[in-house]
Amino acid sequence: MAVILSGLALTLTISGLFGVLSYLVEQRRKEIGVRMALGAMPCDIVTLVVSQSTRPIAIGVLAGATLRAD
Repeated sequence: MAVILSGLALTLTISGLFGVLSYLVEQRRKEIGVRMALGAMPCDIVTLVVSQSTRPIAIGVLAGATLRAD
């Protein structure tokens, strides 16, 4: 039962992260288009999005690890 519930929690977490990342990319769609029009390679755009989205994720992980009750 614990394995099933933890799998469900992991699925919901991944789904939530995907939703937040999709929202952030949608908000910056025009900026990404301008960057690509000026010659940015797709790998540069991916690097930009991933590097800027890891900061909130890292803060959340650190806060969760710090506030975790044993």
